[in-house]
Amino acid sequence: MATVTFFLLCSFIVLFAQGKVTLKDDRTWRRVKLSDPVVLDCCYEDTDKPSKVYLTWINLVKAANNTYAEELVKRSHVIHGERNASMEFCGTLTFISVQLNDTGLYQCYLNGSSVHYTHGTYLQVYKPMEKTINLSERTKNRILTAEGILLLLCVLVPSATLLQKVRKSHDWE
Repeated sequence: MATVTFFLLCSFIVLFAQGKVTLKDDRTWRRVKLSDPVVLDCCYEDTDKPSKVYLTWINLVKAANNTYAEELVKRSHVIHGERNASMEFCGTLTFISVQLNDTGLYQCYLNGSSVHYTHGTYLQVYKPMEKTINLSERTKNRILTAEGILLLLCVLVPSATLLQKVRKSHDWE
């Protein structure tokens, strides 16, 4: 009986002595122009005094057969933040110049007393469109007005000729 009580007491102490990791909300997506810098954050609260949580960044990439593959992000991109007074810890992933192949879902993998995946941030890298014709707003408005007039004529002229034909055929009867 004493052994069972001792075991239950030790289990109770171990359960409440462990630190609790609380994940903070991630930014759901970021859209960044090609070659621009970007910083992704992953924050969590840890009530453990000496933190034993290890943060790793994972990139989910869409494969050719519509499946997703996990890739570990290179260590050179990862910078671990400092713990502040509210026991919040942030890890940041910094890209100095994003490339098109950096597009994907970036998640934090927290490995400590328990394992957590954050919801992640989807990073979309886009290439800006180049203007082929540089027109002023005044010129664009004139073109739209001319298109409107032509469209009106394309509707009115055929309908007027049809009405004339109907009128003539009605007069013949």
